[in-house]
This record gives sequence, structure tokens and C-alpha cells, in this order.
Amino acid sequence: MAEDLADEWKRLSLTEAEDEILEFEPEQGEEVQPQATLCLIGKLHTSNTFNPEALKQTMRNVWKPSHGLVITDLDHNLFAFQFFSMEDMNCVLEEGLWAFGGHVLLLKELDIHEQPSKIEFT
Repeated sequence: MAEDLADEWKRLSLTEAEDEILEFEPEQGEEVQPQATLCLIGKLHTSNTFNPEALKQTMRNVWKPSHGLVITDLDHNLFAFQFFSMEDMNCVLEEGLWAFGGHVLLLKELDIHEQPSKIEFT
């Protein structure tokens, strides 16, 4: 079976159009932000165990970012929320306090000169 799969992979190839490299150009009037300016660092304020994947899915479902969201585990209880639109990020910041599993999710905008693990949430 492994040999059959290897044979199938050998037959795959890209067309010239599929192999073309596409470059992203912002729409006219659209401002492109550096990624660090569209990143929030979040800390779930709990010492209890929790399911980080459930937190990520819940935040995506609640926030419903129109331009996408990438959530990365940085450390225990510490996450990076990478937005692709200033509108989406501001909406999350302005719409209030957030919680997961009865615990507060503290959010702070990432300063490009800060190490996320050293951010103090007050």
C-alpha cells in the first residue's frame, strides 16, 4: 500500500498556472499594518487546568473576525492572538471583558519591543 501511495505521489505535478508565485497587493486605500501591531497577547487568569484548544475555538466563534485570526500558545495560560485587520482587533478590545470557563481572559496589545512572556497584566 505504501508503494502504491508513493507511485501516486510521483504522478502529481503542478500546472504552470499553479506553480506561479502570487504577490499580495493591498486594495487601493487599504493600509497594511505590520503584524506586531495587529497582535494581542492574552493570559487566562487561572491556576486551574483548561483545554487550550477549546479556548481557541471559543474565542474564534465569539469574536468572529472577518479577516481571520491565528492563535498561538506561548506558554501556560499565555496566547498570541494575531489579527489581520485593525478593525477586527479593535472590535475585540472595545467590546468588553472576555472570559473562558468562568476565568478572565486578560488582553494587551503587543509592543514590538516587549517579550510576551515578560508582559505584566494589571
